[in-house]
Amino acid sequence: MRRAGGGRLHAQERMEVRGITLDDLLSILRQGHVYLQPKKNERSECQAEMERRMPGGRDAAVVTVVSQRSVLIIRTVMWRGER
Repeated sequence: MRRAGGGRLHAQERMEVRGITLDDLLSILRQGHVYLQPKKNERSECQAEMERRMPGGRDAAVVTVVSQRSVLIIRTVMWRGER
C-alpha cells in the first residue's frame, strides 16, 4: 500500500503499530459488517466502518471511503474495545 507520491499510507502505519495483518484487513472487508450508518465525509464521499470479530474474540474495524471516482480507500484500521 503506497500513496501516489510514494509515501506510506496512514492505514499501513496503523496496521503495523496495532499488529493487524493484511490477511486480517481482507477478512474484515470480506466477512465483516457495516458498523453504524454510512455517512458523507468532508469531501462528500461515502464513508463507512466495517467491523468483524476476529479469531481470539477481539473486534477489529476498518474505516473505508468510496471516492468520487468509485475507488475504495482504506482510511484506517483499529481494534475495538479493551485488550
